[in-house]
Amino acid sequence: RGHTKVTSIDVAEKAVQGLAEKNKGVEGLEFLTMDVTKMDFPDKSFDLVVDKGMIDTLFCGAEARQIGFALLELYRVTADGGSFVCVSHSGDRAPYLGHRRTPWEVSVGRHFYDPENPAEPEVDGSVFYVYTCKK
Repeated sequence: RGHTKVTSIDVAEKAVQGLAEKNKGVEGLEFLTMDVTKMDFPDKSFDLVVDKGMIDTLFCGAEARQIGFALLELYRVTADGGSFVCVSHSGDRAPYLGHRRTPWEVSVGRHFYDPENPAEPEVDGSVFYVYTCKK
């Protein structure tokens, strides 16, 4: 069945414009310029919310204090029974995701970019983590 409507947001207008242009004519895709800490969507708007790198970016940058605001907003827009999936290069995100103000049921999987050669994944960056957060 799959998802028939996908909404993508980014705070960078140029990135949104580039994605919109690249995917012009593809039905069911919507690209919006929006700050994840102050989204315009109604409560419980999405059955599935996916992050690939935004949380890592906030942790590594000067905007680390924004992580809590982002997680509260992500929780708010996730429908009851829905999921938030976070793809990260860090294995220590679970305590932040399952905070008392965002009481997701969090599970984590460790994955290799090259499962045939998982040597020294922490050194060469060949490992990533997928956090599945059920509301």
